Amino acid sequence: MKNQVQLRSLIKETIQQVELENEAIFLSEEIHRSSQFLNEDLEDLVKTLAAKALKISPDEIPDVSDAEGAKEFQAKMAKKGEEVNESIAVTLALLMPAILGLVSKLANKIKSKVSFNDEELAEYEKNKAALKKLKKEDPGPKSTDVDKIKWRKELERLEHLVQISNIGKYAHKAAHGLHKLYTSPIRLLLWTISLATKKDSKLRDDEWRTKCANVIYACIMIGVAGIGIKEALSSLEGVKQFITLIADVAKEGVSIADIVKAVLPKLLA
Repeated sequence: MKNQVQLRSLIKETIQQVELENEAIFLSEEIHRSSQFLNEDLEDLVKTLAAKALKISPDEIPDVSDAEGAKEFQAKMAKKGEEVNESIAVTLALLMPAILGLVSKLANKIKSKVSFNDEELAEYEKNKAALKKLKKEDPGPKSTDVDKIKWRKELERLEHLVQISNIGKYAHKAAHGLHKLYTSPIRLLLWTISLATKKDSKLRDDEWRTKCANVIYACIMIGVAGIGIKEALSSLEGVKQFITLIADVAKEGVSIADIVKAVLPKLLA
């Protein structure tokens, strides 16, 4: 029985190590692309933020490409008894300053690339509202062919107007083309801090970190471009259940940092 327990423990540790190495390779490649796109040494920035959160020197944090170094860092933090407590209160206190520091940097980068005037926003919202209303007015099977054709043409017209607008194009790009470029530094920050957490911490879960990064990204994007792009962002993994909260907080006209502060506790709950 004892041997079986030891074997299971060994297998689990081996799997975790393989996953760690795979994540390190994947993140290393992504952070390199993001750094080039944003013209910023993101790995260095993340090290600085994570080190401040963990109250250690940035030099102690291994490079993302150094999987063996990451394993040694985990062991070192555990041996010193400096693993991060997994309670929500402590995790929040630890993560918030680091995340807000990164959010501020990313938001400024995005703002420099995005600019919508009031007329564009008003036109986009008007067409979106008309499209939503029209979809509810589906003529149904009992309607005449003429009514069905008329409804379909109007639906296609409105969909086209939404898609070709600057905001519509950007919403699609934000949910697809830009997504990984902006979330990779967030995922790297969460991954780096996770190396110093206990084995059963939520931060050790790659799937949870991905969802968390997506939600934080949605907060930034809505804070920058407005709630008009919320539907496009809802398709990102983990975002749908938080998108209404994000939009409601954003409607109050608060800062992006305040949006993140309102949503992050819900993520950790």
